[in-house]
Amino acid sequence: MKSSTATKLRNAGFTEQQIEALADFADEEVATRGDLAGAEDRLALGIEQVRSDLAREIEQVRSNLTLKVEQLRSELALKVEQSRSELLEKLGDTRADLLKTVLLMGAAQIGTIVVGLVVAIFTTAIRTLGV
Repeated sequence: MKSSTATKLRNAGFTEQQIEALADFADEEVATRGDLAGAEDRLALGIEQVRSDLAREIEQVRSNLTLKVEQLRSELALKVEQSRSELLEKLGDTRADLLKTVLLMGAAQIGTIVVGLVVAIFTTAIRTLGV
């Protein structure tokens, strides 16, 4: 405790014992500027450590997310290619079925024409022969 402070306390009616007790209390319990500066330094160091840890964790999360996104893109591309192949195969089957249907319809029409010609020939022959 400063001597000027002790003098002010004496003038205020404090006894020597009270002044000494107050000085001991101040020495033990009151933080000094040096104590505060040390605490500030420790706090700043702690904050830097937390920032560093947080930056490292954020980078790890980014890395993990990037890896997962790439995996999902790869899986999606594979599924798209599989679906495309299946669709092309089904399209080929549908084209073949359509071609068969067209050919069968054409054959049926040709058959109808042939039957019509045969009937016409027989009808003409019967008329010509007079049967």
